[in-house]
Amino acid sequence: MAERHEVRLAAWAHFVKVKVIRVNSEKIYAIIPAYNVESSIGEVIDRTKGFVRRIIVVNDGSRDRTGEVALQHGVELISLPANRGKGYALRMGFCQALSNGCAAILILDADGQLSSCRGHILYMSGRPSGIPGDSMIIFPYQEG
Repeated sequence: MAERHEVRLAAWAHFVKVKVIRVNSEKIYAIIPAYNVESSIGEVIDRTKGFVRRIIVVNDGSRDRTGEVALQHGVELISLPANRGKGYALRMGFCQALSNGCAAILILDADGQLSSCRGHILYMSGRPSGIPGDSMIIFPYQEG
């Protein structure tokens, strides 16, 4: 299945004329702010794990089992006692990632609406060595 995904990714990269560099490093973090998404958070985590090793889920005061499900999928979890909003949840995730010396942060939606290939790289400390200036760093998300 991974080979099929790599072929699809290569075809897409050729079509849009970018170089794709698959980043899989302990210094790359995905932050997923989450609020009442117990039905989707597990799948989002599992799909992200294939491309980003360090995942932080910020449970933003959910009233359902979002935090429990996230922990069952083996991520770092920050649980806020009350809903503070996506911005605050992201700030808490950034603080955790930065304190651990991250090189880049990828932001993903917990409800699965924004795939990680269209996620947002909001922080990158310099350009990782060996990555040419005209390259696009992609964190792919396999659908289906």
